[in-house]
Amino acid sequence: MQLIDDRPPGMGATQASAGMLAPFTEAKDRDEAFLDLAVRSLEMYDSFISGVVDASKMAIGYRRTGTIDVASTAERMTSLRLVGQRLQARGVPLWVLDDAEARSEEPQLGDTVAGALLIRRTATSTPPT
Repeated sequence: MQLIDDRPPGMGATQASAGMLAPFTEAKDRDEAFLDLAVRSLEMYDSFISGVVDASKMAIGYRRTGTIDVASTAERMTSLRLVGQRLQARGVPLWVLDDAEARSEEPQLGDTVAGALLIRRTATSTPPT
C-alpha cells in the first residue's frame, strides 16, 4: 500500500500546529493520563532536538519561549484561572495575569483583554537565525 499526500511538505499537521509544544494549555480539557503523556513528551523533546543537531550539524529553530493563553471575557478568564489551579497543583510554574499585565507581556493585545495565563515551560519552533 502506498500513501500519497497531495499537500506540499509542511502543509499538514505541522502547519496546523504552528510548531508549538504546549501540553499545559492544549491538554486542559483532557484527563490526567493525557496530560502526563503530553508533559513527558515535551520533556523528552529537548534531548531529541539536541541529538538531531549533533547528528546533522545543523541549527534547528527550537526554543522554549512559553505560551500566553489570552481571555477576552470574564467567563473565559474564570476558565483560565481553573486551568491555572489544576496546573499549579502539578507544580507547573505559571502566572495568572490581569488585563494590564497581559498587555504588558504582549503589547499587541487589544483593549478587550480580560487577562491571560502565562506558562514559560512550553516550546516553539522558530526559523534558524
